[in-house]
Formats: sequence, structure tokens, C-alpha cells
Amino acid sequence: MPFRFSKTTILVILFSFPLIALSENFLKDAATLESDSTLINRQIIAKQVTPIRISPPNGYFGLPGAKVSQTALDTTYVISDYKTLPYIFHTQQTWVKVEQVNKELGPNKEIGWAYWGETAASMSENFESYASAEIVE
Repeated sequence: MPFRFSKTTILVILFSFPLIALSENFLKDAATLESDSTLINRQIIAKQVTPIRISPPNGYFGLPGAKVSQTALDTTYVISDYKTLPYIFHTQQTWVKVEQVNKELGPNKEIGWAYWGETAASMSENFESYASAEIVE
């Protein structure tokens, strides 16, 4: 008697291969997107309330980390790191690691990761950006 696949097995096989191929392409693209450092040490001001997360999207499903806080309107932050990650349909997302600037207390307070926009060069809907040499009052 010849071996036969069930309908469920065939569907799992057919839908698994495209997902594996997509995830491999995303990993290749992510390596090339990390080279630009245009956002590091840039001062930004929150234009709207944005969730702050413990980590940017990661893992197989690309889910962002848990929400730990949110930005406050008109508060100054400094970008200490950023990641541009591949997203669905060959688009990208840039996430920035922000530190709250508190001139009275001294060192910046690290908060977490916030969504910036599609690319590091794109304008953010969440933040107003300043060059690193400018001082925001």
C-alpha cells in the first residue's frame, strides 16, 4: 500500500516553504540595514504620546516587546541606539532606543524602544528631530 499524505499535511508543507523563504530574506536584509548611524545621539522631542517598549520587534513573528511606559508630550529624549528591521511586503520599520534628558538630575535615564518610522532617514510622526549639536531648551 503506497504512503499517502493527509490534506492537513499537504497544506502545512505548502504554506511552510514560503514562510521559511521570506524569513531568510528578511535576515539577509536586516544585516545590510544596520550600517547607517544618522540617528545616534540625536535629540528629539515627543510630538505625540508613543508607547515605549522593552525591545523592538524580534523573534519569528516579529512582535515588539512589552510596553513599559509611554513618551510625554514636549519632553526631550536622546537616541542612544536604533534598529531598522524588515517588515512585511519588503517594507521596513525603524525603532529608536530613547533616553530621557533631565538636565537637573544629571545623566540621562534610559527608557526603552519607540517606533520612529519606516527608515532612519524618514520623518517621524512621533518625534521632532534636532541635530546632535543643537541644545533643546
